[in-house]
Amino acid sequence: MFPNWGNLIGNSIHLLVEGHYGSNIKSIRENKLALLRHDKDIIVPGGGDLIFLKKTPELEREYFVSYCGSTNSSVERKNVPIFLENLKKKNVHIVLRENCSKAEFLSLFRKSKYCLAPAGKTPWTSRLYGAIAQGCVPVLFNLDTFVPPFGKVSAFNELSVRLSIEKDVEENVEKFISNDYLQSRANLNAFSAAFHPFFSYQYIIMDLKRKKCRETRAK
Repeated sequence: MFPNWGNLIGNSIHLLVEGHYGSNIKSIRENKLALLRHDKDIIVPGGGDLIFLKKTPELEREYFVSYCGSTNSSVERKNVPIFLENLKKKNVHIVLRENCSKAEFLSLFRKSKYCLAPAGKTPWTSRLYGAIAQGCVPVLFNLDTFVPPFGKVSAFNELSVRLSIEKDVEENVEKFISNDYLQSRANLNAFSAAFHPFFSYQYIIMDLKRKKCRETRAK
């Protein structure tokens, strides 16, 4: 369909829901590609299910932390039961379920202070963006594998909790418990627009302008 695609693709700006710039780089070839693509790619929010963005009244955050989904499909998700089992010793309200309907997902997001968002087959998950949309502070089990949209690493780290599965589980629990929830929630409210799939158009335009200006200067 596009005979010149091979010549143009390398000069194109790509809109992607994830980028291979973190500790998930596994090979020399991927590392070289990351260097080439870093200034070409724009990481945009994933997810996009309208049910997560539906205007709903604020509910009481009766659960301290919740997770619904598989606990064996990835290394990070296998860590969830162990983490929650140790967290129970802190006498906090935990919800762990294997299956949830969309309505149940939405309810958990809206009733929880923290929502676990371990990576599955890819670093980003729709549950991550669903949690942000509903004001639930996301908890990730990696420090740099997930690349936040629009390069907003600092903002994302301030509205989330990032743990490492390479650390001792008790160390992760202590770090999690010591997190300032009210500050994280305030940061989430302040920065969440950049992480909403349907409200981030302005950030895409700004990034396109910046990259265009950079290329113009380079020429």
